[in-house]
Amino acid sequence: MVFAESRFVDAFQVEIRGEVRNPTKIDFRKGLTLNVLLDYSGGLKFSADATEVEILRSAVHSNTFKAGDRNKTESIKAVYNPNSNGLFDDIELMAEDIVTGK
Repeated sequence: MVFAESRFVDAFQVEIRGEVRNPTKIDFRKGLTLNVLLDYSGGLKFSADATEVEILRSAVHSNTFKAGDRNKTESIKAVYNPNSNGLFDDIELMAEDIVTGK
């Protein structure tokens, strides 16, 4: 019996939640950015703090993580960039990132 290679590839997601119009999870793909995910979710609600968004990132997906290391989660603050037409600093997302509108 032969299986397709795709059966052996992990599927990862990113999540956006908090003060966004449509909290959701989507399949991760390389090159996905914070601003694209915010747009996909319908943007921040009127009640949100429009100056800051938090990204929670697992160390498992960093280049420095090695087998046997303890997993850590880092908090990344994305700051509103007034010079970019209402967008945040455009951070490239990683697999399993959780984005929270405050």
